[in-house]
Amino acid sequence: PPVMKPTEAAASAQHGNDSVRRYVVALVLLFVFTTLLLSVTEGTLRTNTRQMDLILENQQARRQLGQIVLRELLKLEASLYRLTALRDELDLKVMRGQFDTSLNNIKAILGVLHKGGRFEDFRPTNFDNTNQVSEVIEYSGPDGGYVIAAIEITPKLIEIETESERIFAQVEAQLFEGRDLSQSLVTGDTIAGLKHLQPTFLRTRESANQIYHAAVAAITAQKRAQKAASRWYAGIRFGVTGGIGLLGIILCVRTLIRIGEILKQRRSAELARTEAHNNLEQILDALPVGVTLIDSQRRVRSINPAGLALLGRTDPESVLGQHYCCHALVIDFTS
Repeated sequence: PPVMKPTEAAASAQHGNDSVRRYVVALVLLFVFTTLLLSVTEGTLRTNTRQMDLILENQQARRQLGQIVLRELLKLEASLYRLTALRDELDLKVMRGQFDTSLNNIKAILGVLHKGGRFEDFRPTNFDNTNQVSEVIEYSGPDGGYVIAAIEITPKLIEIETESERIFAQVEAQLFEGRDLSQSLVTGDTIAGLKHLQPTFLRTRESANQIYHAAVAAITAQKRAQKAASRWYAGIRFGVTGGIGLLGIILCVRTLIRIGEILKQRRSAELARTEAHNNLEQILDALPVGVTLIDSQRRVRSINPAGLALLGRTDPESVLGQHYCCHALVIDFTS
């Protein structure tokens, strides 16, 4: 292959070095940009995921509250119907206490559903010497049509409370009149009141079911939205990392190619210097005059045969490295 001139080889090598520096800087900037972009993406993903989790937790709390309303409505109805088997004042107090507890729980839950807050649910249990366990349900506030269902329950609950007060008053009156306890204390008016409440209980349970099923539908939709968001962010991450990774590979390949070209140029420059040095030695050896090459310290670096003859020497090693002190033709070789 043709050998480049030393000056051309040096200029080409310098240009190759500049190209490699540009590729390296581009790779560093690409790495920094990728890191920042992925950090922003992950931060956005974490923020959105947390917001979605809060919405999901809120809907799950709403579902629990709907379940508790249904449970307490059944307790209300059961407390009233157990009056048909009432036998003494103690039974009446127990049933009235259960009724009032369930009624107050429903009222508290409706307040939480309307304005947000927390409700502590107590449930009976029988393990580890514990009679009941509690669960705190936190709800951040309304965000949809379930408030309408909660509002619909309120007048029905007032109707249940009013009619139930009348029924309990009738039973208490029968109890304190000293009626025969071997017979039921429930009169025909009490039975009529209980039958009158049946449609009200049914409509109230339907409204509570709306709260529950609306929450279930919202939970299902929220989970779908979370999965869609996860797939979307996964696609972004894959696209970003794949695209930037491909660009990085291209830059790395280009860098390696440029490094190979630089190494080839350096080998070519080295060959050019070697050839130039050999040509110079051949020219000096062919000159009929003595020529001595010295460095900046005036030490002999090279001497041709004619120079050796002028000095009366035959071995060039005997003068190399010595201080020049002759009057032969001198070439100042300082590089």
